[in-house]
Amino acid sequence: MYLFIDCETEEENTKLRELCILLDDENRITIGKLHYMNSPNGLHVEFFTTANWINTAFSLTEALGHLCSQAKFVIAHGIEHDARTAVWVYNGFAHRRRPVVPWNKDCVFHCTKTLATEVCKLGHPFESGYKWPTLMEAYKHIVNPEGFKRWHTALADTIACRQVYYALLDGGLVPSYRTVPNRTVQR
Repeated sequence: MYLFIDCETEEENTKLRELCILLDDENRITIGKLHYMNSPNGLHVEFFTTANWINTAFSLTEALGHLCSQAKFVIAHGIEHDARTAVWVYNGFAHRRRPVVPWNKDCVFHCTKTLATEVCKLGHPFESGYKWPTLMEAYKHIVNPEGFKRWHTALADTIACRQVYYALLDGGLVPSYRTVPNRTVQR
């Protein structure tokens, strides 16, 4: 199972604005979705899955745990931030010294930002080597030169990240091992 995640935060990562998770099966069919928005009008949570939980009453922590526990791969464009934010949300928005994590210990974490760096080969203005591509840069280079409609929402970014990842996977550019250190995702 592939779990794609994106988080939008405010105030130096102390306030969650939006969280989106898409869970795909081995055939790349989305079987689970969590979309959480903390809007000025109040909280909006949308949850969907074709498995056991279909529009039932749930807490954000339950929904996050339900989807994350099924993942074999956790993918994001900037996995360090998004995984840390998911752990923070899963722990009730509390920063704990030893947080509980929502995913299995065997999960493999992939970051499309680092995976796409060698593919996009964007020059870095101050250093030798390549800079990390933004999600839009990676999408334009790997998926569609015209880009995607970006409203800077977690949902749009999660869908774009999903397309970039599958294009990299189809091109044989995704390793089967973990691409970020364990400490980054607070295991």
